[in-house]
Amino acid sequence: RRNSLIYQAVDKSDSTTSQQQAHSTAQTSYLSPIIQVLQSTTGFYCVLVFSTIIVLISIFSTTRSLTLFSLHPICMSFGVLLCLPQGIIAYRNNSLLDTLSPIMQHNKRTKVRSIHQTLQIMGAIFMFLGFLFVLSHNIELKLSVLPESIHSILGTVSLVLIIIQIIVGHDKLEHLESSKKKGVTRRWHGELGLLLWDMLCVTLVSGLASFLSLSFTHLLIESSVLLVWLAVHAQMLHHSPVAVQVRQLQLHSDSFADDDEFDPLELSVDHSSSLGPDTVVVNNSSTISAATGGHYGYGGDGDDEDDAHFV
Repeated sequence: RRNSLIYQAVDKSDSTTSQQQAHSTAQTSYLSPIIQVLQSTTGFYCVLVFSTIIVLISIFSTTRSLTLFSLHPICMSFGVLLCLPQGIIAYRNNSLLDTLSPIMQHNKRTKVRSIHQTLQIMGAIFMFLGFLFVLSHNIELKLSVLPESIHSILGTVSLVLIIIQIIVGHDKLEHLESSKKKGVTRRWHGELGLLLWDMLCVTLVSGLASFLSLSFTHLLIESSVLLVWLAVHAQMLHHSPVAVQVRQLQLHSDSFADDDEFDPLELSVDHSSSLGPDTVVVNNSSTISAATGGHYGYGGDGDDEDDAHFV
């Protein structure tokens, strides 16, 4: 285990890929300052708190009271704008891990899984409560309980996908924690999670559009929801693992004496390192010098053995 392994990273990018990346960069350059703010931990949490507060204020200013119907958007806002975003980025941003780690047991990977699972379940509970409140409201007023509007259809589909994600996520967790089972399982769980996040944001926007009257304040509220959506994707992109094709690269196994502490989520790229054009930083201390060509992965949920995208 303590013998050195030799690998060498090779850049597999071609001219077509470079042109596509350049074109994409040119198209999104005007968003760069906003993206940089959203990629910071402070900026991310400020957006979450601000958006949740402004949505709640708009709800209370419209309803003026707590009713079965007003509790629906309140619960949905807490679930979608506060709980889910933090759960989604738990594998990519270590701020919650650093905060809660002293009072948690087990290794880092288990801690991150617990944080992700807890926040996602909390978000799901809030959303199902919101669903029950609006269902009770419709029954009380003798309205149809079947989804008819775009908002209700998207919401129903989202709830079904949430149930699927909970079942699949639990199965994946059992697989990963089993000492007898190795390898990748349910890799699409993370991909479906991002798709579900997009759908939930569209559902929330459509719901607010039907709930609030058209005004400047309404546009500001809708923009804050879209900002939360963008913040999650900015965090995922900024903290995503490095994607490199590996053939020969010197890797000292002494750096990984404790397998439990080796977490693919803690791989990052240091472009300014003197060790090479790009340096893959492992666990914030050990380094692997590699000409990676600047490729970054964006798939998976970070919880599989190969989510660092090494080949």
